[in-house]
Amino acid sequence: QDYEPLVIENAHWVVATSTTEVIWGWINFREYFTSGDTVINGMGYKKVYKYQLEPSDGYFQPPYYRDGASILFGFIREDIITKKVYGISLEAFYPEQCFYTEELIFDFSV
Repeated sequence: QDYEPLVIENAHWVVATSTTEVIWGWINFREYFTSGDTVINGMGYKKVYKYQLEPSDGYFQPPYYRDGASILFGFIREDIITKKVYGISLEAFYPEQCFYTEELIFDFSV
């Protein structure tokens, strides 16, 4: 099967964060997208930006609208030969997580 690169210019992802503590289970919607390139430690990366999304109906049902301006979220790169995707986040998901550390995000070789 041919490998389709994930890290391309103008790629978009919408991510919903869920919890069982609220009635519908959804607490957060964000749109992530790639735009532009940069070099970090000699490696080429795509810049990843994010928007906060808000539901138009108040119940987390589409359509959604962008709330505010986009902000730089981090950087993403792909090794097409090994079929692995790496990222550097500028935000920590957990207090003990290090900023600016490259992490393996996807391993499509398995």
